[in-house]
Amino acid sequence: MGVLTFKFCYIRMKGNGLKYKRAAWKGYWAWENDTIMMHCEDGKVLDIRETDDVAFTLENILANDWEVAVPSNCPVLAKEMATETEESDHA
Repeated sequence: MGVLTFKFCYIRMKGNGLKYKRAAWKGYWAWENDTIMMHCEDGKVLDIRETDDVAFTLENILANDWEVAVPSNCPVLAKEMATETEESDHA
């Protein structure tokens, strides 16, 4: 798809509910409960406003290698979706 800036992704995150990640990430960011939630590789889900490393978070925001997060390119999302499917199968 080419270069995706965070500005582009942010607008679509808020407007369309899409999830985005950086190319090398295993996790993703999503607009949830009126904020960006960071779904991390270690299973943690953090509110962007509570980041411990502001410089690191800003460096990510300034990057231009963002992409839509889907199960095939995002292990965290794939695991979450598999868990949801498994839970619904047992309901």
